[in-house]
Amino acid sequence: MSGHCCREQMPSGADVVPAFPKRAIAWFVVIELACAAGFIAFLTLGRQRVAFACLLGPLQLLAWVVLMRDEYWILMFFNVLVMLTPMELLPRYYVLFGLFPGTALLLAFSAATGFIRPGWRRPARLAPWEVTPVVVLFLWIGLSAVHALQVWGWKGWATYNMLVATSLGLEAVLIGYFYATVPRSIAQIHRLVLVLVGGTLLAAVAVYFLPAPLGEGGALGGKVVVTPFGEASLNALGSVLAASSGLLVGLLVYEGRPATRALLGVFLLVLVVTLVITKSRGAWFGFGVASLCVLFVSRSRWLLAALAAVALAVLSIDVLRHLVVARTAETTARDPSLAGRLLLWSYGWKVARANWLLGVGMDYFRAIKHSYRFPSPFDIVSLRYNTHNLYLEVLANLGVVGLSCFLWMLVGAIRRVLSRSLRVARETRGLSLGIGAALVALAMHGLWDAVIWQYGVLMLIAILIGMATSLHRLSSGRPAEPSHPAVSQAS
Repeated sequence: MSGHCCREQMPSGADVVPAFPKRAIAWFVVIELACAAGFIAFLTLGRQRVAFACLLGPLQLLAWVVLMRDEYWILMFFNVLVMLTPMELLPRYYVLFGLFPGTALLLAFSAATGFIRPGWRRPARLAPWEVTPVVVLFLWIGLSAVHALQVWGWKGWATYNMLVATSLGLEAVLIGYFYATVPRSIAQIHRLVLVLVGGTLLAAVAVYFLPAPLGEGGALGGKVVVTPFGEASLNALGSVLAASSGLLVGLLVYEGRPATRALLGVFLLVLVVTLVITKSRGAWFGFGVASLCVLFVSRSRWLLAALAAVALAVLSIDVLRHLVVARTAETTARDPSLAGRLLLWSYGWKVARANWLLGVGMDYFRAIKHSYRFPSPFDIVSLRYNTHNLYLEVLANLGVVGLSCFLWMLVGAIRRVLSRSLRVARETRGLSLGIGAALVALAMHGLWDAVIWQYGVLMLIAILIGMATSLHRLSSGRPAEPSHPAVSQAS
């Protein structure tokens, strides 16, 4: 077993991607500088939208042309940007109508036409029990939207929001599928994970340079942060911080290089401190359960000491200690957020029972609950509230079939990576534990909130499920599909 797993880490033809020509890199730098100059010029003139279009439009097109040389680099580019979206650090319209649909379509186009490129290797095929929930969920998201339009018609902004959420759901399923099939080695998955954590770290650091949170949040302040591109929810940030912190905890367990272990420990401390600042108790709970899960599986005394050191460092800071103690003390039967959740859960179950097969459409519970006499006027404020439970939200929006497919993929991914985490090579165990812990963190946070309305969190769930499936495939020794016949014969 160990010899086989070690051979998976060695460079092979499947892990070698075409090198970028120096001329292409030079043109890339020149055009990027030109875009940056245009951005500064239009921003100085007060034309913000034109400035950002100048910065991102040509650069995005150029990046896609270069990245089409290999689907893996498309995933890598996506990983660089996706974790900036929960903090609204990218223009919303660029994300909704450029980055996400463009990445999904580009991956599909590249996979369909890759046979014309020399040296191209076909993405792996999933087993029938792995691909079935993906296909069914993809179809069910579309059917739920059609059903919602037929039953409730057009409800203005709410229906537009449902159609956008439907598109994002379809894109998430498709992108997650390619994360499961494109990686050709465990080393590639490891690099994807590190880039994902790096993006989350950048978003966490950005919090300290943005204005203080506003809006709801109890006595400790608000949970909405105003950014140059919109308003970001600290609950959404807390969700991705909990997942990325879980990833780092898993990686730390089996990291043998002292310098790398120290660096990962510093990253973990930054993420945990920012996680406390989000005041998201659901995210705290998710990270706590994920850490205990890693401890239980690995039985690492060193990890126990490291987590205790991080907790001690957090609690030694007066502001952070006050946040933890005060926020925890609010968790009582008189907690208004708990009472509100009980009300939303009851209406979520009511809507789900009435639409048990097809559901009401992605993210449409927020508007439909008023048709079931939800005690609040139909306005922007009440439309912000979904069921505040991930599984009840999926059940209400996509029916029992959608929930079954989602649980099939989520629970299956967690079980596969955690069950194999101690049966693979040591260098792979941390990666397996980390991905499993990240999924556990999101799953536990989902008991108290449904942050999939935030497109970055939705994509993170799809990415992690896809990487868990890919890691299980590669560590099980299932080979990828061979390249086209000419390349196969040449090899």
